[in-house]
Amino acid sequence: MGVKRIKTETLEMREMFEYYYALGDQRSFQKVADKFGRSMTSVKRYALSFNWTERVEQRDLANAEELEKRTNETVVNSKARYRELIKKLTDEFARDVDNGKIKIRSTKAFVELVNLDLQLMGVDSESELIDNVSSLVEALKGSGFDDVPDPDEEE
Repeated sequence: MGVKRIKTETLEMREMFEYYYALGDQRSFQKVADKFGRSMTSVKRYALSFNWTERVEQRDLANAEELEKRTNETVVNSKARYRELIKKLTDEFARDVDNGKIKIRSTKAFVELVNLDLQLMGVDSESELIDNVSSLVEALKGSGFDDVPDPDEEE
């Protein structure tokens, strides 16, 4: 014959469970018994009657889910804030370009912008990219730019 189960959990028994749960990695029935002045047998009976082990697992799972939810919200909010800042800075940069405050001062910088533009358009083949940039450099040389470097030469 097994342990006789209790049918109704009293407020004190709930407090015992809460104390048991709060002990974390240090939890034991003996600590609960000592704290509440009960026998170890009584505490084990309460734990069995009211599924303390299962309740601990369920609460740990619920706490982990809540923590994950809060972490995800924090990450999403941070990303949104960063994107907002990047948009503002990009808009400010574009205004400065439009107003002539920012200018390309070298062919190298221009070629880097062209490369970036090609990548953004989905040109991902290195050889295709180099061919396009080489054609652009040749076209620039023919239009009066004297400082256009050969893309195959190291600077």
